[in-house]
Amino acid sequence: MDRHDVQPHTRVSIAFVTEDGPGEAVGWVISNDSTSLSLRTRSGERLLPWSQVTSCRSIGVPRGRDPLRTPPSQLAELAGHAGLSGRKFIIRLSQLLDGRGPVRPAEGVFVDGEWAVCAAGEDVLARAWAAAHADARSLLVIATDDQATELTTLGFTEAP
Repeated sequence: MDRHDVQPHTRVSIAFVTEDGPGEAVGWVISNDSTSLSLRTRSGERLLPWSQVTSCRSIGVPRGRDPLRTPPSQLAELAGHAGLSGRKFIIRLSQLLDGRGPVRPAEGVFVDGEWAVCAAGEDVLARAWAAAHADARSLLVIATDDQATELTTLGFTEAP
């Protein structure tokens, strides 16, 4: 992957060599310029000069468990913790986001372990990116009857 192709808000796997030896990092791109790449990894932010990077590849959102196997009671509990009620729609974040260009993450997402919960709306994809950046694997969207068609068009499945 050419360093010019590395966009902010994408997830990458980097191999590099420093004075301490070879290393690897997986994280979300914060910024990229002609001299360095800034990543947010699970262990914090990391700034790598391009001169130390030996390989860089874009990777998708981690797959996680099958959200369709989640008990309805757990989904109701997650929605309750987020302070939301309504129809419940679920999807793996990898299914929703892989292949889509990244967008700036939006606020309004409640994250609990592998799950993220938000209300439906025009910025559901931006909220999904925020959930992925927070290391969630699945997304529960609470919607009204009027929003159901849009969510199913995006690939969501209505939960019982």
